[in-house]
Amino acid sequence: MSDLSDAILNQVILELKEGLDGPAKERFTKLSPSHQRECACYMSDAKKDEGGFAEALKKEKLCY
Repeated sequence: MSDLSDAILNQVILELKEGLDGPAKERFTKLSPSHQRECACYMSDAKKDEGGFAEALKKEKLCY
């Protein structure tokens, strides 16, 4: 990945950590850094599709 891609993913991860709460935040922060990055990629892609964000959260089992 390029430095720019890394910077964007790191920003998404920080936003997720700040924006999530309850069980979703707990589960996300317990993920390994590589899984947090993968989750951030899912979230970035899901934001492009309406309703995709919730589906991505379910896929990662961050919320039900």
